[in-house]
Amino acid sequence: MNAEELGNRAKKLKLVVRERAEMTQRLGRLPDETMQDFIDSELLKVLVPVRFGGFGLDWRVAAEIVEEVASGCASTGFVLFVYICTNWTVGTMTEQAQREIYGTRGFTIGPCPLNVRLGNARKVEGGVRISAHQPFGTGVHHADWVILGALIEPDTDSKDQAPEAIQYAVPRAEFEAPEKTWSTMGMQGTGSKDIIVRDVFVPWHRVVKVDDHENGTSPGAILHGPGVYSLSQFSGFLATFEAFLIGVARDGVEAFQELLGKQYTMISAGLRGHSQANQIRLAEALAYLDAAKLMTDRDLGEITSVGQKGELLSMPLRVRIVRNGAFVASLCRHAVDICMEASGANALRSGTRLERVFRDLHMISGNHFLGFDLQMETYGRFALGLPFDLYGKQ
Repeated sequence: MNAEELGNRAKKLKLVVRERAEMTQRLGRLPDETMQDFIDSELLKVLVPVRFGGFGLDWRVAAEIVEEVASGCASTGFVLFVYICTNWTVGTMTEQAQREIYGTRGFTIGPCPLNVRLGNARKVEGGVRISAHQPFGTGVHHADWVILGALIEPDTDSKDQAPEAIQYAVPRAEFEAPEKTWSTMGMQGTGSKDIIVRDVFVPWHRVVKVDDHENGTSPGAILHGPGVYSLSQFSGFLATFEAFLIGVARDGVEAFQELLGKQYTMISAGLRGHSQANQIRLAEALAYLDAAKLMTDRDLGEITSVGQKGELLSMPLRVRIVRNGAFVASLCRHAVDICMEASGANALRSGTRLERVFRDLHMISGNHFLGFDLQMETYGRFALGLPFDLYGKQ
């Protein structure tokens, strides 16, 4: 399977999920039919290692298919994005864990909310015992496995020993996902319910250290050799998140463009697209998307190049990706906002395509890591040679 074929499958799926977007929102999760489409299209295998039945491609290809599907339905595109990230993370674990989780299908289904501060772990013989309550379990309704984050308590009471950040995999039988823990203004179709783990034993082979993700020393990176699995987890996730945001905003701007070509004004009885003001807004929105796309493609291109060389991402590149995530989110919001302002009252009706995109985009871009002021400060401090905090690291 090559990148072109996966891209074509994503384009076909976009049209299907756009027709289901309203139903997806109403259900509060992905329809079963969409999940079957994920499986049949094999999109979930894009970052699964070849030796375990996947295609072993790169973040650039993953981003392309996520952007395409997101331009049909934001909720569906985001669940796809999360599932792809989960499958990549499994690829960084031990060989035993990969065989167990990928199984004979060559992929897994499940979310990966990775906030280590929301999980408490203690070492026991053969592994760790963990309790956690993690929100934002995107796509958990259909999950076979989940990957969560936790902090392992220090071996001693010494204040000098910091807790160790880990990620771990738990099968469906060992976690809960309570109903009615997901109710938001947008992205309802992601079904991002809470995930609860109660004193569950996790063997060491299903545990990976967060530092190993960033240093290219995870068990999977060693197993598969230099390449996509030795790259920074956070950088790959965030650059692909940028592509997702562009896909959602593209859907909104295209909806506005279509509206201008068929809707008439109340006063002049002319097409809205003949208004100079609307033409200017459309051009501005498209320029925002072009700028966002250029930034994202550059990030993904450099990540891919570094992986192909078997190197680690430099700190300047990592900090720039964090900055660009927030900047791309801002560009995408501006693009949709100026379209929404010029679309007239009918576009504000519940269930319209542009109204849904507006809510979804504002909801998802509220993510902490996309905070504009926070990430611009981080990059500014880095540019000035001052101490900076990059997702919890100095």
